[in-house]
Amino acid sequence: MNHSALIWLALPSLLISPAAAQQGRGPTAQHGLEPSGWFGEVSDRIARDEYHYSPVDSAADTWSAPSRAQDLRSRVSAKGIELTPRTADVSDPSAQWKLTLATTRFGRVDSSFELAAANVTAADERVELAHGPLSEWFVNDKRGIDQGWTIPRPPAGAGPVWIGLEVDGDLCLRIDTGARSATFVDADGATRVRYTGLMAFDATGRELVAWLAPSPNGVGIAVDDTNAKYPLTIDPLLSGPAWTAESDQADAYFGIAAATAGDVNGDGFSDVIVGADAYDNGETDEGRAFVYLGSATG
Repeated sequence: MNHSALIWLALPSLLISPAAAQQGRGPTAQHGLEPSGWFGEVSDRIARDEYHYSPVDSAADTWSAPSRAQDLRSRVSAKGIELTPRTADVSDPSAQWKLTLATTRFGRVDSSFELAAANVTAADERVELAHGPLSEWFVNDKRGIDQGWTIPRPPAGAGPVWIGLEVDGDLCLRIDTGARSATFVDADGATRVRYTGLMAFDATGRELVAWLAPSPNGVGIAVDDTNAKYPLTIDPLLSGPAWTAESDQADAYFGIAAATAGDVNGDGFSDVIVGADAYDNGETDEGRAFVYLGSATG
């Protein structure tokens, strides 16, 4: 008899059986917690822990973490952040692609200066780089890798504040219309990384005008700090390519409902089911459910 299979089958019933907990059995009732609260807390902790940074090179003070939701893996050091596909080893030269972003300059658009090497600290899903006149952070979660900077005081000079990023690797930068977001594409033009959600705020919470601009070594973020109260916070997001789908039928209400479909084809990856309740399929507004199969790449 395969005892390991029996153990595997028994564990889920132990964790998710509210009836047993309400009858005084199991850890939930023993500790006096509501079943949903106990299970929710454990589930949330497990999900968060997966996004925590772990040291990969203590000598170089380098930290690495996966993002399953975005299919990305990041490695952060004093040299900046390096991104690859989640299942690739960032130190493997055969990785499908690599992207490196390093904050190298700070000041004003017309008078920036080179930053010294940063000091690195890490805790759980957050890594911070202390650059001196500004601090940079990365927070890894399901949304992607949240990159941000805190500027404690205004740099000398006039004109918009400037943060210069050096871009290296296999991807090309394309700044979107409006200069508030960008994509990094491979040689075939496929989007691999999205750079979105650029926001800037002063100490009072007032939103400041911020935009992306190309630079000789990559890209920069400019912020109009006119009458701003310091410190400033600047906060874009690095994420994987967005997945899109459509029903190819007008007024079908495609996407009115969406949920996990479990693992329909038994390949070990979660699948998605999307409803279109007004889809015409032989009869008017008959409705249809679309199932999309997940994979190692999303």
